[in-house]
Amino acid sequence: MSKKNSDNAKGPMAGYFFQPERALLYLAGLDSKEQYISIELVDDVSVHNEDGSVIISEQDKHSILISKASTFQDSSLDLWHTFELWIHKLNNNIFESTTLLTCCTNKTIPRTALIFKI
Repeated sequence: MSKKNSDNAKGPMAGYFFQPERALLYLAGLDSKEQYISIELVDDVSVHNEDGSVIISEQDKHSILISKASTFQDSSLDLWHTFELWIHKLNNNIFESTTLLTCCTNKTIPRTALIFKI
């Protein structure tokens, strides 16, 4: 196996670890013992009240590619797919009107980007 092929798992593995890292960050900041965290249940990472209502819903995008632009740039398919998912969940009462919708990436998001303004 060549060196080039042996590194193929680095990108996906870094992405898989990104969500648990984000979940641990939220876990450390829970307001009560009744709140809990989910990964890939409602969204990539979510914070819930004991009744299951969603307090925070987060879409996570991770990339190890240096040249790859932010996955949440204005023209990004990921960004518009995220909006579509959130609208669907709002329309189906999965989210409360008070649910905080967030995006997280390891890439820089320009201050002029649509998602930054939202």
